[in-house]
Amino acid sequence: MKRLIAKFDVKLPSYLLVNRPESEQLRYETKIGDFDIEILLMPDGGGRSKRADEEDWSFCISHALISVARNEQVEPPPPRITEEGYIDYTVQDSYFEERLHAYQEVAAAVVNRVIRFFKYKLHNPFLRELETRDQELQNPEWTNETGDEVGKGIQTFIAHGVPGLDYPSFGVRKLKRTDEPELQEALKTSVRPKLYEEILYDAQNAVLQNNFRRAIIEMAIACEVAVKQTFFSKATPAGAAYEYLEDKGRINIRIIELIDGAAKHAFGDSFKDVNGSAYQDIDNLFRCRNKVAHRGEVVYRGDSSSLNVIDLNTLAKWWQSVEALFEWLNKLRS
Repeated sequence: MKRLIAKFDVKLPSYLLVNRPESEQLRYETKIGDFDIEILLMPDGGGRSKRADEEDWSFCISHALISVARNEQVEPPPPRITEEGYIDYTVQDSYFEERLHAYQEVAAAVVNRVIRFFKYKLHNPFLRELETRDQELQNPEWTNETGDEVGKGIQTFIAHGVPGLDYPSFGVRKLKRTDEPELQEALKTSVRPKLYEEILYDAQNAVLQNNFRRAIIEMAIACEVAVKQTFFSKATPAGAAYEYLEDKGRINIRIIELIDGAAKHAFGDSFKDVNGSAYQDIDNLFRCRNKVAHRGEVVYRGDSSSLNVIDLNTLAKWWQSVEALFEWLNKLRS
């Protein structure tokens, strides 16, 4: 049984911020299953700063060196020496290919634990978790316990798809000739997004990152903001009265009620009457939002009391209904 170590040099998605003596190494060890892991956080070597209330300098971490080790029953086959005297590593391809994914998963798990700590406990900005398919985790250096290289796996280079290019719509559009007059106008006067449009954009990013919980929360918030800003503009007496009662905690009206009965009374039009299917989707979206907010579960209970689990197709259908709601609200404003 021989020790096999995969060494990954991982460029982090954003800086980790550190305040401590720079002479101290940020080296940590842990175990996952039968793997022993060592992670060394590497300073960027660039800018640093020091506030008046800080004893040590603050600096940035840009890389993590991760060593993932375990005992293997079988050693890698030695490389072949060709007749021309070159080293042929292809005889080792299957050996490392069979083991790479397990080592990648452990490396991804440990670096993501660090990222989550800096993201959610220390609140460092712009951090995202890594996946085993990221280029950073593709081509480790394979060594033994003495640090000697024992071989090379297949060199892999990842070409990531363009977000939204081939994805189900979720509002993604490509620039067409018919859009160019609008683009030309945007060059003259910059686009000023409404708040609900900014929130919906965040929801779209969450969907593309497969973060359904956040997507559902933000889709629902976008609906709530758009509906309330349509119904209760500050420029109207109704808006002023609503704001007063809301500040006093005396209003608790569901969005689904506003776009049906209240809309019919105020505008003579009901979203439920205009698009019953989309209205039901908005109802289900808010039911699911409540489950996510209260229990962290991406499910909702329908009128039949059955529990429904959300998948990508359901989200895509709800997204179309949200867009239909916004279109209807825009007509009410005009």
